[in-house]
Amino acid sequence: MKKERQFSRHWSILGLGILTLSMVQARIIHVSPDGAATGDGSAGAPLASVQSALDRAQAGDVVLLAPGVYTEIVTTARGGSPEAPLVIDGQGKAVLWSLTLAHPYVHVQNLTLSGMTNRYRALLYFERGAHYCVASNNVIDPAFTRDVYAVSWRGPATKPFGADAASYNLLISNVIRRSIGNPMVTVMGDGNVIYGNRLLDGAVVDFFRLFGRSNIIAANLCSNNFPLPGVNNHPDFIQTFGNNGHGSMGHVIDGNWVIGVWSGQLTQLSSDRLSDVIRDWTFRNNVFIDIALQASCTIPEVKYFNNLFLRCNTTNGGHALNFGSRGYDISNAPPGSLVAGLEYVVRTNGSGDGTGYIVYEGRPYRAGERFVANAEREYVAVGDAVVWLRLYDSAHGALVFNNVFIDCGDARTNVGWYGFATNLVNVAADYNFVAKSGFKPVRIDPQMRSVGDPRGWDWVSMYWWEPHGINGGDPGFVDLAAWRFELMPESPLVGAGTNLSKWFQTDALGRRRAGVWDIGPYAAVTTTRPVPPSGLRIVK
Repeated sequence: MKKERQFSRHWSILGLGILTLSMVQARIIHVSPDGAATGDGSAGAPLASVQSALDRAQAGDVVLLAPGVYTEIVTTARGGSPEAPLVIDGQGKAVLWSLTLAHPYVHVQNLTLSGMTNRYRALLYFERGAHYCVASNNVIDPAFTRDVYAVSWRGPATKPFGADAASYNLLISNVIRRSIGNPMVTVMGDGNVIYGNRLLDGAVVDFFRLFGRSNIIAANLCSNNFPLPGVNNHPDFIQTFGNNGHGSMGHVIDGNWVIGVWSGQLTQLSSDRLSDVIRDWTFRNNVFIDIALQASCTIPEVKYFNNLFLRCNTTNGGHALNFGSRGYDISNAPPGSLVAGLEYVVRTNGSGDGTGYIVYEGRPYRAGERFVANAEREYVAVGDAVVWLRLYDSAHGALVFNNVFIDCGDARTNVGWYGFATNLVNVAADYNFVAKSGFKPVRIDPQMRSVGDPRGWDWVSMYWWEPHGINGGDPGFVDLAAWRFELMPESPLVGAGTNLSKWFQTDALGRRRAGVWDIGPYAAVTTTRPVPPSGLRIVK
């Protein structure tokens, strides 16, 4: 409920700026490729430079760009206010190289950002302090230029979080396309909403990299993330990590369609030992189709609710979702410093031939071997061996409910849904639908152990079991071939889910779920599937 309130508050604040724009007496500053530096910005004497117009613009002004190409890299000189945002309008026909929003309450709309070739710069950049801005109906197109970012944020001055990072911004109804080797959208800050955009045709990209707190990625179409030889990147639909020191928590990924990540993962969520500030993501009401690899998760409290997975992880042939642990060698642990109950790993320091080893409690351990310390704090190092403390990030608290898994993994019937490492705690998965080719059932764990069972669950054979799940059979979509995933009234998925209203209340179309929930992102339609009439004859 907290995230729902944040979402509503954010929209009401942004909506206030949009609605009151017409109430403010705006000055229009005209810019044209045919303008002059000596112009006054009037319709009859336009300026030639977008930057000159921004330098003059005050709260409530509209910088109106005439059709043409502006080969400028510009930055706002000041912002607007809640009652009088500063507006930059490209009228659907202006092209600008790059725009940095460095102030609050700026609206940029109907503009194409493209043409810049400066390496490691973004076409649309949110500088610190650029709060409550709106970017709508723009085309953001790096045109496959290497090392040019489409949309990016500057991180906060303090880590892991900071109030100066651009927050409470709205990106809506933009087309973001043709990135290569870089994230299409990198988000920092808090309470930003990325809604209803189309992210198209990325070459080995992350569609999103997400940091900050309580950001919402909703109702976007992400399509065609394709491989390209010679481009060194790890493509994903969405990624976060902690090795930059930034936190990432409390996000909602809702109602997106992700189609065709042809050589990458659905997610890569890792915390790099920052699991206290990288945690608590919710994926709900999304549709994932043709994602080559799995969703990898080693951060805590990740939830998958009412999503649909079709042909995911067919390249590796395993599960669509994987929850586990990731180890990190933290620091050298000299003799006498071992702590009981912690894990250590033997490494070599490079000063010898790599054959060194240690002896701990009478047993030798060579490079790469791990051990858990007991009460004994001492060990004996031989040759170039050293001991490092190893800590883990783990996907504790993961929940998977009300999802649909169809034809994921390879042809085997013991893969294609989710895998949970058995060291995880406070995890659960139930009320999901699974099926393989032709809606065939998958292999069932003969001991009927579901994820979270105190006895443990099947991690080796990877057989499936859920007390309330549905194994195989026609799910009863309106039209699977046409990707019409609404449920017909007679679908076995209708009323077969569990009520998740403590987290959210709507389906992918915003329709309120109540009482007994359906499985999948779309609630049932109210009409039955048409049945062809019988007994007809041709009359000539």
